[in-house]
Amino acid sequence: MVEMYKPNMRYFELVLDELGVVESEAVMVGDRMDCDMVPARTLGMKTIRYRVGRHKDPPPRVPVEVPDAEIASMTELPGVLAGWE
Repeated sequence: MVEMYKPNMRYFELVLDELGVVESEAVMVGDRMDCDMVPARTLGMKTIRYRVGRHKDPPPRVPVEVPDAEIASMTELPGVLAGWE
């Protein structure tokens, strides 16, 4: 077991390696721009911001925080993913 957490990019790399997925084929769905969008986009993953809870309102501050898509409900996720196929 490796004790490592987001936003450490090595965490993302380890998860991708474990799953056998390359960055360009992965999608990060998360609610936080700093811990989810930034490391995932830096590695070349697509990103979906899940706008819920206390992190739903702040706008992106820098370009790397801008997600590829945003959803307000998980019911929207299949449609977003299908649109990328």
